[in-house]
Amino acid sequence: MPLVVDNLRLDHRVTVLQDFTDTAGTAMRAGQSGILRGLSYDQLRGIIQIEIELETGRVTVVSPSTVKTGPRNGHMKEYFELGDYVPVPGTETAVHDPGARKMMVRKPIGSNVNATAADYDGPDRLEDVEREMLNGYRHIGIGVSLAEMYAARMSMFQLAGHQPRAVAAFKLAIEWMNTYAGWATSGGEAAALCRERDQFHASLVRQFGYDPTEPAAEAAAAAVAPNQDDSGGWEDTEPGLDGPDRLEDWEREMRRRIDHIGVAASIAEKYAGRMRQFQRAGNEPRAAAAFKLAVEWMATYAGWATSGGEGAALSYERDQFRAALVRELGYDPTQEKP
Repeated sequence: MPLVVDNLRLDHRVTVLQDFTDTAGTAMRAGQSGILRGLSYDQLRGIIQIEIELETGRVTVVSPSTVKTGPRNGHMKEYFELGDYVPVPGTETAVHDPGARKMMVRKPIGSNVNATAADYDGPDRLEDVEREMLNGYRHIGIGVSLAEMYAARMSMFQLAGHQPRAVAAFKLAIEWMNTYAGWATSGGEAAALCRERDQFHASLVRQFGYDPTEPAAEAAAAAVAPNQDDSGGWEDTEPGLDGPDRLEDWEREMRRRIDHIGVAASIAEKYAGRMRQFQRAGNEPRAAAAFKLAVEWMATYAGWATSGGEGAALSYERDQFRAALVRELGYDPTQEKP
């Protein structure tokens, strides 16, 4: 899903509401109108770039997160009015009928998959599980599902204080996200999937404590692992599918044990996993409830940003996560029927 900043949306007409000159010297005058063809955020430099297609050619407006005047995150509505959707010629796609609202029931894959994925004693690479999942799910999203499975195993080995196996799981998760991005069938899709891959990688690094794929990783600090003596058997008492939709005690314990912003994304991923379990069971009401809780926690994650630049990045990650869940479920249960 493209980056969204305030009211700005890719491939929509925008009209300038008041004169301004950006930090690069690009001047725009009130009344000028064009089509927003590019919207990106450079995390390293903290700059939002807005590319507008005018009748006379394209212009790029730059908006550093440090500026106090002009177009900037949280103030775009003061400078741009959003108009109609204007797709790039030849790229129009069929519109999904919101009235269909039918959950896609996942094809059951062997009952041994979940047990194998949670097995401490198995090999690092779960080749049989990979093969079974690839045969069971004939769509690009299986790459993400496999990456998330290895990310969950990374967390499992962290809890056990087993750094070598946690490192191996980290690398396999990244490998599958690279495969996912490599399955893109167009330049635009490739750009979007590469951004999603990079966000996933960055999130895993935050959770792990360092990046084991970096050349200097061997000299880095040990993996960040929760205190093993503090578990109290908590990981074994998590409610199963017969429990309530909202796992309040589990949420509370997660937040107590993991004191950083990434815990919200981890909780969101947990509910996304429950959504998939309910899909496989054909339980649509509970799958929809898990979808809503996953989306709610990713919104919380984005809301915990402490700067405009971080807010733009986490909002993009939130929107990507939601779009992926909609593709998996088959529709968006948070949208009212027309």
